[in-house]
Amino acid sequence: WEKDILEAKPRSSKNGNDTMHLVLSMPSGIDTESVRNATRDFLKKNFPMHEYLLVLYTDADGGNPHTHSVIKTLGFDNSKLNPRKDDLQ
Repeated sequence: WEKDILEAKPRSSKNGNDTMHLVLSMPSGIDTESVRNATRDFLKKNFPMHEYLLVLYTDADGGNPHTHSVIKTLGFDNSKLNPRKDDLQ
């Protein structure tokens, strides 16, 4: 990603983010591997042309298991991802 980001053309708009951050959360008590697998399936289905990283968090106090995903906004086809809040609902 570093090469793509460093070699990117200068941005002409304020919405020139190279990545986006997405958090998906489930109620406590849900199997954590199910949360990881559901997140991976969601990302593959909804962002098939984009690279991503995901991390699963489980709180020691039994809080909600959740994932943080970083999605590269430049797609394999050089299209730019720029979702709005309504798109993700």
